[in-house]
Amino acid sequence: MDFGFSCLGCSYLGRSCRSATRRYSGGLRSALPRIGAGPLAAIGLLFLTAPSVRADAPGARRDTTSVITTLPTVEVCDERPGRIVFRARSSGHLDSVQVSRFLPPNLGESLASVPGVEVAKTGPWSAKPVVRGLSGDRVLILVDGVALNPARGHGAEPALLPVSAVSSVEVTPGGGGAMHGSDALGGVVEVSTRRPLLSAEFEVTSLVSARGSAPGDHAAADGRLTCSGPRFGAEARINGAKLRALVTPEGEVEGSGFEESGGALRAVLAAGGVVTEAEWARQTARDVGLTAFATPAGGDGVYPSTARDLLRALIRRPKTGPVPSTELLLVAQDLDTRFRETRVDSIFVRQRFQAIQRGVTDDRYRSDLREARLQFGEASECVGGTVGLRWEETGGPRVTTTDTYDRTGRQTAHREAGSRAVPDSRTTATYGSVRLNQSVGRFTIELGSRHDRARTRSDSSDVAGEPTRRGGERLSGSAGVRASWDRVEPFASVSSGFRWPNLDELFFDGYIHGGLRVFGNPSLDPERSVGLEAGIRLRDFGPLGHLDLALHRAELDDLITLQYLGQLFLVPRFQYVNVERARIEGIEATAVFRHRALSLELTGAAPRGRDLETGDRLEDIGTRRGRITLRAEWTRGSARIELAARQRITQRVHSKVAALRRAAVSLTDLDFAAALHRLDCRLAVTNLFDADAREALSYVPEGGRTFAISVSHHGRWKF
Repeated sequence: MDFGFSCLGCSYLGRSCRSATRRYSGGLRSALPRIGAGPLAAIGLLFLTAPSVRADAPGARRDTTSVITTLPTVEVCDERPGRIVFRARSSGHLDSVQVSRFLPPNLGESLASVPGVEVAKTGPWSAKPVVRGLSGDRVLILVDGVALNPARGHGAEPALLPVSAVSSVEVTPGGGGAMHGSDALGGVVEVSTRRPLLSAEFEVTSLVSARGSAPGDHAAADGRLTCSGPRFGAEARINGAKLRALVTPEGEVEGSGFEESGGALRAVLAAGGVVTEAEWARQTARDVGLTAFATPAGGDGVYPSTARDLLRALIRRPKTGPVPSTELLLVAQDLDTRFRETRVDSIFVRQRFQAIQRGVTDDRYRSDLREARLQFGEASECVGGTVGLRWEETGGPRVTTTDTYDRTGRQTAHREAGSRAVPDSRTTATYGSVRLNQSVGRFTIELGSRHDRARTRSDSSDVAGEPTRRGGERLSGSAGVRASWDRVEPFASVSSGFRWPNLDELFFDGYIHGGLRVFGNPSLDPERSVGLEAGIRLRDFGPLGHLDLALHRAELDDLITLQYLGQLFLVPRFQYVNVERARIEGIEATAVFRHRALSLELTGAAPRGRDLETGDRLEDIGTRRGRITLRAEWTRGSARIELAARQRITQRVHSKVAALRRAAVSLTDLDFAAALHRLDCRLAVTNLFDADAREALSYVPEGGRTFAISVSHHGRWKF
């Protein structure tokens, strides 16, 4: 199964942790003594030393368009609700220009520019975020408020969303259970594709773009047509891309290409003080080679097809008098995945080669999600909350074919068997949350709490036996305080997160990559975390545009990992178990300096983790890394030129596990963008010097020196 690599973020954790015999209750009150007195004292010092100057509310962040041409400002009706966020925590924001800068091949690689976020790649298409050392299902990915994480496991695939469709990305590290429930253990990645469709006057805009890169012959094309007006707006989008192969300094990687295509339709209607929105979207990828699974003997892993279908309806009524704003979201999302793994083994008798055995496992599964969520209160309102109902059904067959060939290449045996990797299951979940945002002088107190209740029924199967029922309830909380002065904003918060075990961790019984046998564990407990964060934000101190500094610590309990059980017929066996206690902590910083047309951005992160039971260092949470980006912009009339250079530096990774060892990495990227009237051009060069680069948490090498170019043409007509 393909989840073998997506679970590596915690599978090696079990090698340095002992199996748990006692369980921590997870409450915020009992967790504070374990966080330590040092960080708590630092919080108090942070507030006591903050300067006492005139209060000034921070300005709102503006959402930019996906092109760099400056268009005339128009008055847009309020059609999009404000995000409900906790400003007493650190976060990273990327607008559409930052997402597309340096022309990344997928959305996952764009996220690596956020401090504290790394990327785990198993191929040129598959790139999943690792937030503060946690990955897979421990990072919740939301697309316009809809979770991309399936109940089956493996973690969400950001590549199911094309870069051209993204208008903004918000990354909130740390436990987010108080706002989002399960899977928000390590952090939340909120992706928005919604651009304003209401304007003061009727107009039509279009965007056509093409992108290509070499070596590897990656080509992509996108088109978008938008009609907007005071009461009605509509948008149609289409995209397609193809990669022939990943090309490294050692040559082409066999089976690393892919194809993808998709499209979306969205319409907005404003009438009677109510805004109604409807959307249909579909994205598919075919023949996605997961090159990290390839073996010299001919084994490989591939997605012959994977698709996301979405129907979404949104009804929003803004605040009127004492009645808070309300928003009703209805979602129908289907994730359809087919994964095929090929294993090739040699058979020896008395140390003499006799035959080759080739096994192909074709696993097809589907995850159907239906959700209804009612939200009241926006970020600007003191009180808000949500109530919701979520239903998800997962199932699908698995077919294993085994062929044996003798020394002459003649087929001597053929066997085909059907089964289920996990039993067909249905999950019903209800949840409710409430938040409070209250200002007292220069201080703002932010409180949040959420209750989740889930029930799962699994059918009988050869891996689960009789039908089973599971259920659970979780209460999550978040508390924070921040102080706002003219240019200084210190903050501190405590938050919790959790994750229900996924179906593979509960029920899977089979071979992974032909080399190990894995057993699920129906008695697994949910994972839990309690985190403390303290930091400060500085704005407009001369050439220092802004500085964000945050220290974080998370106590992790009952993490699910693979425990070695021994060998049977020379095949190692593992089972999912809970490990008791671990800690991840670190520091993250971003500083931006500006002088006229020049800007310099410095970002860095230094995580570390250890097993609290054994004292061993955790080796799979990433390493110290930094980024330097220098940009220069010139604007004259309708013409604009931007030059950018980026240096990415990752420290060497020392590990007892060979698969986790990495050499130090220093990657240099260049970007040139020019806009004239309605034509935008961008040229990027990545991996300019380092020929053998491999990121700390990735399992495939970086491509060699790659040249990419994109050309966009946009039009605008007013009526």
